[in-house]
Amino acid sequence: MKYTNYIFDLYGTLVDIRTDEYSKAFWKKMADYYACFGADYTAESLKENYNSLIKKEEKRLISELKKKKIDCRYPEIKLEKIFGQLLLQAPKKHSSEAGDHLLASPELDTWSVDTAHFFRITSRKHFRLYPGTLTTLKELRKQGAKIYLLSNAQRSFTFSEMEVLGLPKLFDGIYVSSDLKMKKPQPEFLLSLLKEYHLDGKESVMVGNDFQSDVGIARACHVDSVFLNTDRFPDAELKKRLKAAKQDGEGKITIFADGKITHLLDE
Repeated sequence: MKYTNYIFDLYGTLVDIRTDEYSKAFWKKMADYYACFGADYTAESLKENYNSLIKKEEKRLISELKKKKIDCRYPEIKLEKIFGQLLLQAPKKHSSEAGDHLLASPELDTWSVDTAHFFRITSRKHFRLYPGTLTTLKELRKQGAKIYLLSNAQRSFTFSEMEVLGLPKLFDGIYVSSDLKMKKPQPEFLLSLLKEYHLDGKESVMVGNDFQSDVGIARACHVDSVFLNTDRFPDAELKKRLKAAKQDGEGKITIFADGKITHLLDE
């Protein structure tokens, strides 16, 4: 076994998922959902307000982290907060027994998380493990490796998705960006994991499917990385992205061009 610690990305690396958060049909369903609680949006106005609130919250979060002397270029908000704000700040409303109750109730937080689940499930086109995911993780553990997750993700729905797929029990530590208020490739995100679990960066490897986020954060922290080409980039594109990735930081980069995670067992 080449490394002692394996740090995995989740979506696009272990979990094969496709979502559509851009189509008018999706936002029409979300607008219909909000109407059930007295908030009147069109598909267009809901999408516009959603994006506006995210930008505002990201700006606030950057300012908050700056006070802690963290220069954060990649903030990660909690989406459930946005869903609650969309209900409270709807430009047009009608009387709704369910909605009127929520506006003055501590149950709003629970509703916001439930809405995050609805948002996620409605946007999903497919959702499954990549072939070899469970086999590879179990075999690495059998060989004595420690396994960690470092994912740009929302706790509000990511943990339930992981539970459905039987993943949480396979990790020695789980880091999701919404908990840390920052996401890959922000170096402090990975450094926090290394520090909390007392991991030696030289004995660790970051495994993911994104050059900027996964390879980028690894090199910024002087950690080796493995790139899984699950998006099936052609060779010319792989070379282009690899060249760009090597311009900053340190750390060996290994590419599995066919995207098979099982190759980790053959290193």
